[in-house]
Amino acid sequence: MRISDTDLRLLRVFQAVVRSGSFAAAQNALNVTLSAVSNHIAALKQRVGYRVCQRGRAGFRLTPQGESLFLYSEQLFTSIEEFQEKAKDLKGELSGELRIGVIDNTITDPSSHSRADAGQDRRAGRRGTGFHHQRGFARIARKAS
Repeated sequence: MRISDTDLRLLRVFQAVVRSGSFAAAQNALNVTLSAVSNHIAALKQRVGYRVCQRGRAGFRLTPQGESLFLYSEQLFTSIEEFQEKAKDLKGELSGELRIGVIDNTITDPSSHSRADAGQDRRAGRRGTGFHHQRGFARIARKAS
């Protein structure tokens, strides 16, 4: 099976239905009509050649093939995201997550080395952040412009 943009769209709708647990909930998540969701799932069924889910009075549930397709689609979209990040890296653009953690007492604690270092920066005529890693691995200081 060759994957087209339409197939990707159908798989994204399928993922939304599975994550939401119903067609109606997926309708709200995707901001489309219920018939649009139903049409996409019917088109996906036709495209792959088997039923991916069952719905009725008992509710929504995946067929065994649908469970496998869902797992494979998750892998596909994860691979696409990784590809996009790596392609951006080649271009030199920053991508990915940046997580910053701050411990509140580091700057406000009078006995902290970083607070003492900040005073040294000011006495030396340099404006800076006043943050110096205790072991000297990092020094962040802005010089006066």
